[in-house]
Amino acid sequence: MGYTHTMKSKRPKVIDMFPLYKKYPGKFVAVTPDFKKVIVARDTFHDALAKARELGVKRPLVEWIPWEATSYLL
Repeated sequence: MGYTHTMKSKRPKVIDMFPLYKKYPGKFVAVTPDFKKVIVARDTFHDALAKARELGVKRPLVEWIPWEATSYLL
């Protein structure tokens, strides 16, 4: 008798960041937790976070957008 067990692996969520590279290079971008809406884009992390919270988003995701598009998974 063999032991068989299937374990479901969680695939990482893939998010297309390319539109952000084109529009916000070199900026810190605060987005909604579902990555569907850009809230603000600022020059510093703290400015982006503070403005997003000021606009009512309690837990925004803040990501720095590099000057050049590169591929990586978050």
